[in-house]
Amino acid sequence: MTDVNQYLRRPSQAANLKADYDKGKDLNSQYEDKAWEWIEKNHPDVMIHRESIAIEIVQDTIAHAVSQLGIASPATRAMLAAKLRSRLIGAGAIDEYMNNPAITEITVTNTRIRIQRDGRWEVAPPLSSSAEASSLAQFLCDRAGARYQPVNPLQTIMWPGNGARINVVHESVSGNGGPILTIRKRNKLAALDLPDLIDRGMLNEDMAELLIRVILGKGNMAIAGPTNTGKTTVLRALARAAIPQWERLITIEDIDELQLVDLFPDCVSLVGHEKTDPDSAEADVSIHALFKNALRMTPDRLIIGEVRGMEAKDILDASVTEQGGILFTVHLNQPELLFQRFHWLLLNSGLQQPLDIVVAQVKAALNVIVQINRPTDADGQATRRMTEIAEVRSDGSIVPLWQWQGDDWIQTADVSATLQHKMALYGG
Repeated sequence: MTDVNQYLRRPSQAANLKADYDKGKDLNSQYEDKAWEWIEKNHPDVMIHRESIAIEIVQDTIAHAVSQLGIASPATRAMLAAKLRSRLIGAGAIDEYMNNPAITEITVTNTRIRIQRDGRWEVAPPLSSSAEASSLAQFLCDRAGARYQPVNPLQTIMWPGNGARINVVHESVSGNGGPILTIRKRNKLAALDLPDLIDRGMLNEDMAELLIRVILGKGNMAIAGPTNTGKTTVLRALARAAIPQWERLITIEDIDELQLVDLFPDCVSLVGHEKTDPDSAEADVSIHALFKNALRMTPDRLIIGEVRGMEAKDILDASVTEQGGILFTVHLNQPELLFQRFHWLLLNSGLQQPLDIVVAQVKAALNVIVQINRPTDADGQATRRMTEIAEVRSDGSIVPLWQWQGDDWIQTADVSATLQHKMALYGG
């Protein structure tokens, strides 16, 4: 029976239906607990191996569990089944946000939930308690193969369902009374090609043509910007648009975001990681270690997802010793700070080098900086844009080639003869 009105013709069933709605959330929670216990008792394999068991089996198990409860209300049954699916193969209390492609970021601060939709933040209904927040953090870590524990209070995990990046702060180091979760999803921009980014106002066609020529011509390029400006999206789109299919690419990341393996037949993806469990026998694998190994793998081109440590020195060395064409992202809010940024990265890695030496290395190594920011319009709407394309010249100057002026881009300079010559050698 699919029509609630049909139940109203049967007094006993109508009474059950009314009781379901009157008791509300408390009764629904009891139903959920009972169904969960039934699955644990009768289908422990689904609990233990839910990642590898076919989704049809999981759904059938859920349907069987719900049917044991004798719930009269179809709406209650459907809601309970959805909650059980979220717990078993979804993201629990935030599953609906994880599955909504319009939502690009989620934050959970103890019980408070915020979501980002179309560049704007919204406050979502909160969790019921700090205990539920802790359970959510534990659940997410379990699903991602990590452990939520105070001995490893700060960790970043990847969600198996959609590749979202989840930063987890354990409640033991939180001053908010509960865990803190920051979730960056692979949003609708993630799979876009360069023409799509042009259509969305990230850059114009002339800028795209210039960047393609630089990449084809083996120029070394830094894609810079603050957090959540689309650096990885731009890097992936440029790689797809400009790199010849026959090249052997080696991508180096700490989270597998570039996803170029399916696009380039000879692409090798190296993914580093930190130990998620101090008691585990697994080893820390740094980007620096992967970079050194990549140079032994005869790459035609190296692509580094993000530079933030010792790999900064690796990039400077490889840029002047290999054939070029290195692409990477770096956190930076304006191109003029590139030299200082590399200096800080090297100092933080324990390499004590004077700034003038670092400046000399950077200007010899890098050719172009693509700066991305999120300028706001008159309505306060933030839009991801390339705000500047600049050339690093041999005299140490950083010369803007294209700049965003608030309503459009203007070309402010031409590529130098030195870079033109380099690009011409490789057909750029």
